Amino acid sequence: KYDPSNPASHSIVQTPEAELVQAERQWGNAYDAGFKGRFIVFHGSNPQTPRLLKDLHRRLKPDFRSYVEMTPHHALLNTEDSAKHGAHVKINPPIRPPQIQEELFEEILTGNVHMIGSDHAPHTAARKTGPKPASGTPCILAIPLLAHLLRERGISETRLEALLFHNANNIYFGGRLVP
Repeated sequence: KYDPSNPASHSIVQTPEAELVQAERQWGNAYDAGFKGRFIVFHGSNPQTPRLLKDLHRRLKPDFRSYVEMTPHHALLNTEDSAKHGAHVKINPPIRPPQIQEELFEEILTGNVHMIGSDHAPHTAARKTGPKPASGTPCILAIPLLAHLLRERGISETRLEALLFHNANNIYFGGRLVP
């Protein structure tokens, strides 16, 4: 159970493994139903999720494509930030430990994450306090910082533009992904 006196407890209650279980379950439902659309995992917070989807595609060869979207805060924040910022970084899915955060960053750089999205939630300070603080953070402002850090780590401008703009348009409107 979430404990407001221990903000990192939110990350313990909703484990990274829960995302894998749900992604595999929902992917399996799509596969079993003969789905032919686009399967998208939004707000990926487990670096194993894109790897799982790749493996399922390799083994089962479905009639649909799978994509992973990630938010800036999952690449920029980790559970140590909970100690500094408390419920202001309480989000769903929760931020993860530093090692998982770094692995997520690597998944962006290696091309296994297809889009950077936002669940921009600019709650008031009052909504982020008390025994039941709202989940969400104003993360749209973090996109320039993420772009800067990705550039420092060697991402090409073409790939960065694809993550932030082109791939989402192409996924939703039927174009091809930019490598």
